[in-house]
Amino acid sequence: MTYDRTGAPAAPPQRGKGTLITGVVLLVIGAVGIIVGIVLTASAASSVLDNNKIGSAQTAPATFTSQLDSGTTYAIYEATQGVNGTTAVQPADISVTGPSGPVTISMTSGTVNTTGADNKNYAEVATFDPPTTGSYNIAVATKGSLVAVAPALSTVAKGVAWIVAVVLGSLVAIIGLILIIIGAVRRSSSRNT
Repeated sequence: MTYDRTGAPAAPPQRGKGTLITGVVLLVIGAVGIIVGIVLTASAASSVLDNNKIGSAQTAPATFTSQLDSGTTYAIYEATQGVNGTTAVQPADISVTGPSGPVTISMTSGTVNTTGADNKNYAEVATFDPPTTGSYNIAVATKGSLVAVAPALSTVAKGVAWIVAVVLGSLVAIIGLILIIIGAVRRSSSRNT
């Protein structure tokens, strides 16, 4: 035990301060992660679910006119037979024109991504990125194919990533709260001794 100049024993150092500070920092980081994740998840979901950006399925040859946002990837979907059905629409059969003129169409990667809508399976056959926000005409020339335009599955995946951010933010916040409690108990017990 140490003594000060008067001969009285010195107070023991307070414990738990570092744990308390770490807990507060983690709680703040976790809360920010939760808030950002919720806002961006809601934004991604509203982008996917916005009916003004999704054309109902039409039999080609068909033309869709939609108000689309830059920064979002859109896809042309074709109804298929079964989950891994074949598709007839080729990127060369598709033209997209917007406020800035023609838009480049990209073929979807080798795997066929499907999504259920109207009790049918739709395969993502091509994607495009509008360079500016505005009204776009999407024309599909393939005869007899049932086609639709909607945000690409990669856009939906971004929403899932933000959901993961909410979950991780929650875990960090819970760990921070636990550390705050441990730090407070340690500080309280060091004062009492």
